[in-house]
Amino acid sequence: PGGERDIVGPPGRDRSTMVSTRSNVKKDDDASGSTGSHSVEVLAPKSTEYEFGGPPGALAVMVFLPLVVCVLAIGCDSDYCLGPDAPAELLKRVPAALSQALSLEAMGVVIAWMAFQALLQILLPGPWEKGTVLRTGERLSYKINGHLAFWVSMVVMGHAWPRFDAQGSLKGFGPVPMAYIYDHYLELAVATAVFSYGLSAYLYATSF
Repeated sequence: PGGERDIVGPPGRDRSTMVSTRSNVKKDDDASGSTGSHSVEVLAPKSTEYEFGGPPGALAVMVFLPLVVCVLAIGCDSDYCLGPDAPAELLKRVPAALSQALSLEAMGVVIAWMAFQALLQILLPGPWEKGTVLRTGERLSYKINGHLAFWVSMVVMGHAWPRFDAQGSLKGFGPVPMAYIYDHYLELAVATAVFSYGLSAYLYATSF
């Protein structure tokens, strides 16, 4: 009513501060004789407090963590393990490792696993809990069923992998061949990093 402005405050701003701001704005309107209705929204206030070292720290984790995982995968396996006196051997192994690092099969495995987890989140029951307060003052609801999804995943991994004979007929079900992860660790690590970067970029682009 009158000259009062509706202001959406940034996260962490308490109600008393917002009310004080509303009051000051109204006083300014009264003093100037304005009777119009105005709307001011602070959608993305600049952050003043950071965690994990702020943007430089977040960038360092995004860049160096996948590199460390890949270096460890290349530098230590069943045939070789990097020691203090053998950096030259590690450099010899890098070209061959990079030639197989990008694998469509490994990417398919990662996408299938993530799709399976998304399906579990949708289908499995669980209590609904409120999330953190958003800039608009709203709180989204989330279904908390991760613990149940973990145990369902373990059961599927141990007993629900289909097995076929030489003719392609279904023989039954058994455990997932976990040796695949060991044999294709580098490819799976690279595929996971690529998937994570892509998903993060998509979520950031659609957040505006």
